[in-house]
Amino acid sequence: MAIIVKEKETGARFVLLGTGFGAFKAARPGMLLGNLSPTEDKGEFTVLAVSDEKGEVHWIDSDAVVVVEVDGKHPSQYL
Repeated sequence: MAIIVKEKETGARFVLLGTGFGAFKAARPGMLLGNLSPTEDKGEFTVLAVSDEKGEVHWIDSDAVVVVEVDGKHPSQYL
């Protein structure tokens, strides 16, 4: 089953290979109380593994693409 996605900004089309999810959390000692009051940074991001017409694999932010075709049909035909 081939899923074709289109990058919103450029219009480039890719074959969807899979999805990925990343999360991070980092802490560094605070200025006044050191390790007792650390400064924390955290976040998460979702990405898609896609292939271009040359077969090269790229990672694209999931918010930057839209699904245009699933097995040769428009996604609305499955709903």
